[in-house]
Amino acid sequence: MAIAGSGPGYLIGLDQIERADAVPLGCNSVDPMVIDSVIVVLGVKLKNGKPTPHLYRRVCAAENVFRLFPQSLLVVSGAASEADETSEAAAMERLLLKAGVPAERIVQESKATNTRQNIRYSLDLAASLCDVKSSSIVICTERYHSVRARLIAWMLGFKTTSVRLPGLPDDSSWVFRGRLFFYELVASAKDCVVIFSHEFTRRLRKVFQL
Repeated sequence: MAIAGSGPGYLIGLDQIERADAVPLGCNSVDPMVIDSVIVVLGVKLKNGKPTPHLYRRVCAAENVFRLFPQSLLVVSGAASEADETSEAAAMERLLLKAGVPAERIVQESKATNTRQNIRYSLDLAASLCDVKSSSIVICTERYHSVRARLIAWMLGFKTTSVRLPGLPDDSSWVFRGRLFFYELVASAKDCVVIFSHEFTRRLRKVFQL
């Protein structure tokens, strides 16, 4: 399955999700045994056990993409915080079920506590259920966050696209935007170091059969 007009760096905007020409041919009925794309929904910390507006936006975007590509597998990712008994993944699954998404099309990844783990654990889980390397992978998160999420996926060997969600109010101060940009920059550098170290160690052990 290919997203209409997509390329390696293509970002799906909410204004483009409604395009009828993006609907793949031959998907009028859903075969539960067929998975031709993977939609990864990154979690956001719950507030008093309830989804935040950020989480609602991500789930809404994932649902919209799923309506266009009903042969997709939805992976909702996020652990429970110390303050909440409910995991982010469970909260997102409930929202998707209420929206009418079939339960067999949703899987929970409820161990990840950061973006790097979100991507790694979600794609590992998807790989155990389908040929994720040959599937289209769509990441649902905000615009400012999607760059780091897709970078992590790329370093792990996966090509992805992302739903382009607005994450900041138009009246956000430049100071706030600057701090957020700096945070994402530092976090991206840290993620790269951690992933490189992990892969280097793994290959070293393989070479020396440790």
